Amino acid sequence: MRVPIIYRKPGACFPIVNNNIRVYAYEIDHLGKVIRASIMTIHYKAPLCELRDKYAAKYNIFPHEIDMFYDDKEVFDDDTCSEIGIEHEQIIRMHVTIDTLFTKNRDGESF
Repeated sequence: MRVPIIYRKPGACFPIVNNNIRVYAYEIDHLGKVIRASIMTIHYKAPLCELRDKYAAKYNIFPHEIDMFYDDKEVFDDDTCSEIGIEHEQIIRMHVTIDTLFTKNRDGESF
């Protein structure tokens, strides 16, 4: 029987299992108020487009309409957590450009 590798990062709430880290993905409105937040799990060597796809599937948004930011810098699809320095329990801001459910821009302008 295989046992997963589990270890604790000092101060972390969740353990790291099989090199999968947990990141906090959140979205804000134009006033800076958090409107959605999620805890997502991703392998630290996986491309961050997987994180964007999980977030899009959870909230029924098209993935190409989401921009990701870490430390106020834009994160691109082929970047990995290990390349840009995202560690266990870090925060990533998701910026949705178009609300597909209500067919209007997130800034309040309708089509």
